[in-house]
Amino acid sequence: MTLVNKVLTGMVIILVILFLWQHQKTQRLKTDVDANASLVAVLSDSVRYHQDRHGREVAEKRVLVMVVKDLERQNALLTDNQKKLLSETKQAKGVKAGVQIKEKVAIRDVPVLVNDTVVVIDTLDLENEKTILLKEVKNGTEISITNSNPIFKTVDVDGLVIPEKKTFWNSRLFKSLIFITGVATGVAITR
Repeated sequence: MTLVNKVLTGMVIILVILFLWQHQKTQRLKTDVDANASLVAVLSDSVRYHQDRHGREVAEKRVLVMVVKDLERQNALLTDNQKKLLSETKQAKGVKAGVQIKEKVAIRDVPVLVNDTVVVIDTLDLENEKTILLKEVKNGTEISITNSNPIFKTVDVDGLVIPEKKTFWNSRLFKSLIFITGVATGVAITR
């Protein structure tokens, strides 16, 4: 191998290393920008109500999808509920997702019989904060629900986790094979 070939091989290797370093840095910046855009969208969102096809009321709101470390860095921007949820999520082990729900039951104009007299309760409001955590346990995934008001009782819970389908084209193996093929081609060209 001549001196020119050695220099060219060294330059190709240095360029590949620089490319990988820059690619990693760009991906990290892109992730930060996406996370900040998601945070802004979530913080500016409010609960939306609609009816499903069965006529039941549905409440929807965007949720934060961030790593705990990133959420802690953005702590000043989080609402009080989100801070409380972050704290509870950090305390539990293996948490994959968490939800904080505020519910209010409003009872209006209810007749009640008291000592042979009918009394009408004009207004009765019952409030509850429900915290739902999705945790990874030994034999799968578990959902944990906590009510702040002891009057409210969770009778039954069902959960469903749909894992993201991974394709071969998106796997680390495929990306590694492409990288190795590229490096091998570069070395072969310089010979």
